[in-house]
Amino acid sequence: MGAWETMGQISFAKLDPATWEPAGIFAVPGKGKRKYPSLAQGADGTVLLAWGDGTGWNRGGDVAWQVFDSAGRVIEGEAGRKADLATWSFPVAMARPDGSFLIIY
Repeated sequence: MGAWETMGQISFAKLDPATWEPAGIFAVPGKGKRKYPSLAQGADGTVLLAWGDGTGWNRGGDVAWQVFDSAGRVIEGEAGRKADLATWSFPVAMARPDGSFLIIY
């Protein structure tokens, strides 16, 4: 899998392991000033995509996230958000063995 930011929006793709070609490109719904995407995939194929929102030079922002099913569809409604992403920091998404996710920032 891979994730990237283009003009303030976050997208991700599942990649074919043989060719590295995208097997589907998915975007986070909504708008924002999004940067620093991080992906985690659970054993069931569920994907957590986390990113920094509203960050800038020498300025923190918010941690935001969205959960997708194995087909790339949003499964938890609107994106989650938490204030207090420190200056020069970024979120890291992790999948836990019990099927839950964790975001470290």
